[in-house]
This record gives sequence, structure tokens and C-alpha cells, in this order.
Amino acid sequence: MAKYEILFKQLRMAILRGEYAPNDRLPSENAIAIKHGVSRITSKRALNELAAADLVYPRSRWRDLRQTTQKHHSAPNFTRTTFS
Repeated sequence: MAKYEILFKQLRMAILRGEYAPNDRLPSENAIAIKHGVSRITSKRALNELAAADLVYPRSRWRDLRQTTQKHHSAPNFTRTTFS
């Protein structure tokens, strides 16, 4: 499994567990890269995967948590996070 896929799964689980509140901003690409010991490109790709999974709104250099429905995710009324 590629590093971005592992990071995507870790971030997705953190979001679904409620570690980030709805409408929160997620850490920056750089902060995520440093925290998880990966390159910024890897963190960016993981964040793009979160956007593709409808968990975050892409916003130029950051992402917002998005409100989602239970049919798409295991967490009820989940909101996307933003990456700075």
C-alpha cells in the first residue's frame, strides 16, 4: 500500500472518530507531513483523496470538514475539515 493511502486511511479514521469537529480546519500539508513523517506531496495526495471521498472541501491551500450523510460514512452527520 502506498504511503498516501496509509495516511489517507489514518486521517479518514481521525475524522470519523470525531478528532476534528465539523467545520474545523485540518492542519496544513506541511504540518501533516511532519507529524506523520512523510513528504508534503504525500500529505497533499492524502488530502486530495479525502476530498475525493467527500470528507473535506478543497480550498486552494486548505480543506474544511464537510457535513455528510450517514449513508456515505459511518459517522452520523459528519462535517468536512479544512487543511491550511
